[in-house]
Amino acid sequence: VKDVRALLEGVVKDKHEDVMAKFGAIIATSILDAGGRNVTISLTTKAGHKRMSAIVGMAVFCQYWYWFPLAPFLSLTFTPTCLIGVNRELKMPVFDWLSNTKPSTFDYPPMTQVKTEKAPTKVATAILSTTAKTEARKKGKKEEAEGGEKMDVVKEEGGEEKKDGEKEGEKEGEEGEGEAKEKKKAKEPNTTMLNNPARVLPAQKKFISIPADCRYEAVSKKLFGMVLLRDQKPGEEAQFVEVTVPANAEAQREEDEPPPPEPFEYSED
Repeated sequence: VKDVRALLEGVVKDKHEDVMAKFGAIIATSILDAGGRNVTISLTTKAGHKRMSAIVGMAVFCQYWYWFPLAPFLSLTFTPTCLIGVNRELKMPVFDWLSNTKPSTFDYPPMTQVKTEKAPTKVATAILSTTAKTEARKKGKKEEAEGGEKMDVVKEEGGEEKKDGEKEGEKEGEEGEGEAKEKKKAKEPNTTMLNNPARVLPAQKKFISIPADCRYEAVSKKLFGMVLLRDQKPGEEAQFVEVTVPANAEAQREEDEPPPPEPFEYSED
């Protein structure tokens, strides 16, 4: 997926690429990032049955080449890539799923970063030696000698600043190399613990399990989507995931129903 994403980004950014090629690359990138990268295209249900709405949506989407407003029909095929464990009261208990893969295998791909151009640095104004000598001659021989000494001091200071800048650049380069080596030395764990609810991709389903020391066990063997859990310690107090609503979210208002039609008489004439 990384190579495909890089190819699509290259097509979109290329100024000499054809407009239709860019259009297709933009749609492909949108499919990869659909639903905040939390959905996938699926034409079947969890049990393997056909989803008629998804099939119709895919069939209509394939005709977007003739009329581009048909592209949004693809949203009918999206299925959340989630794993949500609930108890008998449909509450989400607090526990962890075990994924027998490295964290980077099914982790979110890095977000596209927009490179910002650095502001140009101010360049020191150059002073011609001929102008300095001309001004010095007007003021006298003493001032000319003093002016020559000052010019030498400025040059030396500039040289020292350059040397200090070079040293700082070398230090930064060494620090960056040291951090990269430390990251390489740190080994990535072979397992990942996912908090309930979790994001689980279709290819990741076969690596998901419940830890042996977990308080809950799954009623079904298929660990994908909504999973009903059985509490093995019903006498103990359980903790549940709190679902909070964002403070800036507006409450949904119920729309008023339209009034019934006025009485009328129907005649075949």
